[in-house]
Amino acid sequence: MKPKVTPWFPPEIKPVHVGIYHRQLAHTSRNGDLVVFAYWDGTHWLIPSADPGVASDPWRPRVIDQSYLFALPWRGLAEKP
Repeated sequence: MKPKVTPWFPPEIKPVHVGIYHRQLAHTSRNGDLVVFAYWDGTHWLIPSADPGVASDPWRPRVIDQSYLFALPWRGLAEKP
């Protein structure tokens, strides 16, 4: 069963909880959302990955240019796993 996710939040709203989130790279009507996984450490986004296991490593480097990732919408789980 697919987990329930929140709606997409605009990039200016920051997540409240530390953890892994979807980041929307693009939206196409044909294929739906193109997403990657990124870890929010409470202050910065870490380097995203297509693999949630890799992206969830809190020791991954931070994104040097946060303006790029801050420009991407994000969403999280709507309920606890």
